[in-house]
Order: sequence, then C-alpha cells, then structure tokens
Amino acid sequence: MTAQFGAQFCSAAPDAPSLARLQAGSKLPRAIVTQILRRCFAIQQPMPNVRRVDLKPGQRLTVVGDLHGQLADLLHIFSQNGWPDENSLYVFNGDFVDRGPCGVEVVLALYAWQLCLPDCVFLNRGNHEDMSINSTCVT
Repeated sequence: MTAQFGAQFCSAAPDAPSLARLQAGSKLPRAIVTQILRRCFAIQQPMPNVRRVDLKPGQRLTVVGDLHGQLADLLHIFSQNGWPDENSLYVFNGDFVDRGPCGVEVVLALYAWQLCLPDCVFLNRGNHEDMSINSTCVT
C-alpha cells in the first residue's frame, strides 16, 4: 500500500476503488478489504489507545472527533482541510463506527490512510474500538 493508493481510495475517480464509489453503494474487492484489515490489525494491536503527536515547523494538525460511521462527514473534513500528507497531519479520536450508516467505509478509509501514511494519520481508540468493551458483546 502506498500514499497513492490512499489518495486513490479517497478520490472520486470513476475507476478507483474509492470512498465515492462506496458511498454510491459499490463494494470493494474482498482481497483489498482483507489486506487493509490484516495489515492495520498488525499495526494497531501493539499500540496504546492514545498516541502522542509532535509537530514539526510548518506542519498543520487536524483533530477529528467521533465520526460514528458518518462517511459524508469524513469526506467533508478532507474537502475542507485537504488530504493527509507530510504537512497536513490528522488525529482521529476514536468512535469511528456506530450509529452512522457507513461505519465499515469510514474505518476502511481511516485504516487505508494510516497504512499509507503512518506518520501523518493517527488513530486513537475510542470505546467502540477497545477490546474490553467489544469482548463483552461477543456471545
């Protein structure tokens, strides 16, 4: 996965496996979803719930609160603040899923960006992403 894939994933190009296509009801190929989930799980598992971010001169930080599965909100945030890159860092403060209709799409987009730009996209876990909360719901 590259930064180019992340940008393509979040683009509106008609031939891209993009968020715009997901929003329109298209599905990503299973192989891409599996790759994103496996690679992000390997990265996320050993990380603490909250990570420290140090900015270098000239870098800008956008902090995003609970998205709760609202894909339109995520796309709006990117349209207003630009795509993540080495000068535009993002911290997403958990609760990526729940309530909204596009939780899977939101979390896949965030995971794809984190995989492509791990020093630019930081994911803090909220209660919906914490194993202790989710393990009590599994039967």
